[in-house]
Amino acid sequence: MRSAALFLCAVVALAACWPIGRRSTPSPRAGEPKATAPKVTTPKMTAPKATPGESVEFRLAEDKAARGTQAMPVKGTNESAHVYRTPVLDAKDIASAAARKSLWMDQAYSIAITLTPDGARKLEKATTDNVGKRLAILVAGKIVSAPIIRVAIPDGTAVIEGGKITEQEANQLVSQINAAAKK
Repeated sequence: MRSAALFLCAVVALAACWPIGRRSTPSPRAGEPKATAPKVTTPKMTAPKATPGESVEFRLAEDKAARGTQAMPVKGTNESAHVYRTPVLDAKDIASAAARKSLWMDQAYSIAITLTPDGARKLEKATTDNVGKRLAILVAGKIVSAPIIRVAIPDGTAVIEGGKITEQEANQLVSQINAAAKK
């Protein structure tokens, strides 16, 4: 984001120095071909499309804006979380994911994520140091859950639950998480 802002400032600064109106160019001498400027085309800028399994990240988040955070909506809610840019965990820290019927809600599913030993150590440290804060779980760049850390999680297992996740949604998330973990 900062580099984009610097680039925009540089473009604005250059535009302010650029002469407005017709530029005077020397006339070609008799018998010389008239010079023409090469045609410049600007490529169309499009946002990259997220593909299933592209990324899975766990990032610390705040309820209110804080330095170094970015506001993002939480899928399936009217809430947003202010997410830090640096992930605590990513796809290489995940061993596997599985869908299971929720123990707490009828007709709802949850996703159990098993971490690698290194991922388990990272999650334990992050949850120990940040009790009371949110831990946003992003899949393909979108927050799928942002629970509040109530206690340290030492066993290397995370569960995405709540919001009445359907069986189809659970299976889709599991496919995306497992595909990212195998990259």
